[in-house]
Amino acid sequence: YKLFICFYLKFIIFSFYTISCAPNIGPVVSFPVLNLEEYLEVKRAFPKERYSINILSIADQRTNNTIVTIDDKRTSKGEGEVDNLIYDRLEFLLKDRGIAIDKDAPVGIELVLQEWDSVIKSGFGSEGKGNAKIRIDVIDPTNTKIYSGTFSGFSVFKLGGIGSEDVQDILREAMNQALIKIVDDKKINNILTSY
Repeated sequence: YKLFICFYLKFIIFSFYTISCAPNIGPVVSFPVLNLEEYLEVKRAFPKERYSINILSIADQRTNNTIVTIDDKRTSKGEGEVDNLIYDRLEFLLKDRGIAIDKDAPVGIELVLQEWDSVIKSGFGSEGKGNAKIRIDVIDPTNTKIYSGTFSGFSVFKLGGIGSEDVQDILREAMNQALIKIVDDKKINNILTSY
């Protein structure tokens, strides 16, 4: 009888854990707000502007709009204006480093979003991994491409429950890492200081 009770309790615990870890994600997930500081209305004092840059374009060239794959079976599509989300975050990160966005700046950059997605493994030890990849071209005043680079960001999250907000956290962190690499790139900053 005690053995039966023990087995029954283990079954209940296992069932509860399995249900709590089951993905609660619909077929469409909104792309995450990248600029959490602005979204949460956090007051921020930016440093004095030292340089300026022009964001010429942001193109979405992902091969598909799948932003999450769950257990190699289920997928969800992304919803939202990706270019605006990236622009807003990039503007914040640049301003935070004393770089202003100015349409009359001598140097411009063109961004191409190549990848932005996530993979989730549910069940015991649920885990989510995010990936983002952006290519940029730096354009000088003569409209000549003077530098190109590809910047990637990754994220890994251990998950309890799995919902749309978890997917957004995973995607946000991956994209944030890629954008930080862009604004901190030494070659890009050296170009800005030379004009």
